[in-house]
Amino acid sequence: MKALAINSSPKKSESITQILLDRFLDGLKESGAEVDFFFLQDLDIKQCRGDYSCWFKTPGVCIFNDDMSTKLRPLLEKSDVLVVATPVYVDGMTGQMKTFFDRCIATGDPHIVIRDGHCRHEGRIPHGHRKMVLVSTCGFWEVDNFDPLVHHIEAICRNMNMTLAGALVRPHSGMIVHGERLGIDVSDILDACYEAGKQLAETGSIDDALVDTIRRPIVPMEDFVQGANMMIDQVLSQIR
Repeated sequence: MKALAINSSPKKSESITQILLDRFLDGLKESGAEVDFFFLQDLDIKQCRGDYSCWFKTPGVCIFNDDMSTKLRPLLEKSDVLVVATPVYVDGMTGQMKTFFDRCIATGDPHIVIRDGHCRHEGRIPHGHRKMVLVSTCGFWEVDNFDPLVHHIEAICRNMNMTLAGALVRPHSGMIVHGERLGIDVSDILDACYEAGKQLAETGSIDDALVDTIRRPIVPMEDFVQGANMMIDQVLSQIR
């Protein structure tokens, strides 16, 4: 199995998103998968201009000879799995991740096909059984804060003729780093991320039980709100 993994968090290695992603990728590699990884913040990826040159003037070739064209696309074309990691920003993916997906238009063909009863564009990449995995974090307590993002990723998978193998989402994700200080054990969440990577490499799927563990409540909502507001007040008192 070959996997391309990208993290669009502006905090890069300092992000909680990366903590979960690292464990997932460790599991993938432990089971023999070849993984190429990038922080999108480190790459030069220009925004799509939407002029469709890659469809009509130079079919399959983008007008931009940047890192999307020279680094990511060749790996994307060879990958069995695309792992996309992003924190939730304003109810969706980060702008950097959206730009990545916008630029994937160059991998498509303008002709329209009917697939599963719906009009789609066919892709230039041999699809086979290609999969996508979402790894995401958000600050709020409720897991339904991921709904718009997951629905968007599901739609992208349908358009790219890929299968969403799993949405590994972690609400009130700050507890991953603050839990130990508060005496709260979150090791099962990190272990589940690792096992999810192993399962995907070994079986091509991820058990729902692991997905549920990764998103499980760590503290009651009321305790989360009280603790978060205390931390916010402490930070504000230090800068005033």
